[in-house]
Amino acid sequence: MKPIENRIYDQYETLSRSERRLADVVLEHQRDLPSYTATELASRAGVSKATAARLFKSLGYQTFDEAKREVRAARYWGSPLAVVEGRDVDETDGASLQGVVQADVANLKMTLESLHSADLGRVVDMMSDARRICIVGLRNSLGLAHLARHYLGFGRAEVQVMTVAGASWGEEFASLAPGDLMLAIGFRRRPKILARLLQTAQAMGVGTILLTDMSATISARHADVVIRCHSKCPAPFSSFTAAITVINYLAWALIEAQGPAGVDRLRRLDELISALDDVSQPAKR
Repeated sequence: MKPIENRIYDQYETLSRSERRLADVVLEHQRDLPSYTATELASRAGVSKATAARLFKSLGYQTFDEAKREVRAARYWGSPLAVVEGRDVDETDGASLQGVVQADVANLKMTLESLHSADLGRVVDMMSDARRICIVGLRNSLGLAHLARHYLGFGRAEVQVMTVAGASWGEEFASLAPGDLMLAIGFRRRPKILARLLQTAQAMGVGTILLTDMSATISARHADVVIRCHSKCPAPFSSFTAAITVINYLAWALIEAQGPAGVDRLRRLDELISALDDVSQPAKR
């Protein structure tokens, strides 16, 4: 039997606008869904109780209580096992290349529709104005953190990845100060310390941005801005296509926000790369 997350993603593009708002709330609170009533979820999404009843019916549940019982019984939330064990016996092409590509196209479309331009603009302003940008990425988000550092570094100086390799979080945080910005990237399964890192940063007067998926709850409470990306995939692993696209956009928007200084930095970087780095170039005729 498919978990509720997979059911939502299977039908997401066919849902009405109000049903999508409720579906996003359900995705965000799926781990603690049993502690809510249908009325409470509908209120959080700003939709009617009738919309809630209609959504859960369309997802294949007779009642909201049935959905809660399924979530309560789930053993491997966020784990590849949740997909493997939840797949029907006759689903033999779930991890086909075509299925993965189609899911990524849907992720991009759904992420675009759910993001708010005001939030993106605020993120760019925070990145532009910060004394420095410190990026945190744990577990499967570490690669995204290094990608973000690489791209954002084209737009401004003082961008670094915070890591505890050979040190400790306390030592890393000792150099933070008001005016700094923490970009935390946390896709499931997020280590519990991520919320504590964001909370500590806020207490120190550091701006906080969280780039995450639809399921983040506790960590999202401690971020000044939360940017959520859809990450569904028919294969057992999450997709980061939308997250990479958002990082790419933010880096480009940051360069534009810098004005002439951003172009000058790009030009200087290009000159230094040509002088110091052995990168391939098109052959001259």
